Amino acid sequence: MRRLTRRSRHALTACLLDLVSATLKVLPKSWVSRLGERFGQVVSLITRRQSRLITTQMRLCLKNPPAPRLIWADLGRRLFELMDAERQISRVQVPEGCREVFNEAREDGRGILLATLHLGNWELMAAALVQAGYRFKSIASRPKNSPLYKRLSEQRRQLGVQIIHPGHGARDAVAELKSGGTVSIFIDQNTGERSRNINFFGQSAPTPTTFERLQKTTNAIPMMVWNYRNMEGGYTVEVTRLDEDDPLASATKHAETLIRRYPTQWIWMHRRWRQDINRTR
Repeated sequence: MRRLTRRSRHALTACLLDLVSATLKVLPKSWVSRLGERFGQVVSLITRRQSRLITTQMRLCLKNPPAPRLIWADLGRRLFELMDAERQISRVQVPEGCREVFNEAREDGRGILLATLHLGNWELMAAALVQAGYRFKSIASRPKNSPLYKRLSEQRRQLGVQIIHPGHGARDAVAELKSGGTVSIFIDQNTGERSRNINFFGQSAPTPTTFERLQKTTNAIPMMVWNYRNMEGGYTVEVTRLDEDDPLASATKHAETLIRRYPTQWIWMHRRWRQDINRTR
C-alpha cells in the first residue's frame, strides 16, 4: 500500500513544503526560528523510537544531557531557517579572524580540504561562505527520492553551494584539490565507506577515511570549518588548521569538543558508534 500511494504522498508533501516556505518568507525573520522550534517539539512527540536513541547516545557521552525535545526543536529550527535561507543568511557571521585563516591558507598555493560536521546550520554556513567569496565544493550523499531532499538539492543550487556525490565524484574532488581549489567533507557520521576506529567520546567510533585519503593523495591543507548558534540567535563561522600528521583524528577531537560545548546543535539520532555496517567502498 505504501508503494502504491508513494507518488500521491510525495506530491502532498511537496505542496505542503511550498506552502510553508511561502508563508515563512512573509514573516519576520525571528519568527521563522521560533516556529521551527515549535514544529520540532511537536515532532518529538511522535518520534518515540528516535528519541530513545537520542537519549541513549547522549547518556553514554554527556554527564548532563539535554532533553531530547531540545534536539528536535533545534532540528526544526534549522529546517525552517533553510526554507527561508535567502533572508536567514544575513544572520550568519564570518568573523575577520576566520577570513584571515582562509586567506593565509590560500596563499600557500595548495588545495584546501575542509573537515566539517553536522553542527549549527551547515546549509546557511555554506551559503554565507560562498557569498563572502570562499567558494568550495562539498562531498555529500546522493539525495533520496523524496520532496524534502529534492528541495534541499534545489536550495543548495540556488545558494551557490556545489555538491560532489560519492563514487565517481572522488575524481572531481581530487582534480579540484590538485588545481588549488577547496573541498569540504563531513567527518562526524558513520557510513558504509572504508573506515577506521577513532576514539570519540571515549568510545571506538568507525570514522570514514575518505578525508585522510584525499589529503594524502593531493597534499591539500587540512582544515576544519564549523558554525554554532550565537547569543544573538544567528550563527558564527569558525575555521582552524588541523594537525597534518593525523588530520582525521585531529578533526574528530575538535568535533567532540564542539559537540560537548553545543550539545543541542548536533544530530544525536545518527547511530555514530554502530559497528555492523557493511563497508564496501
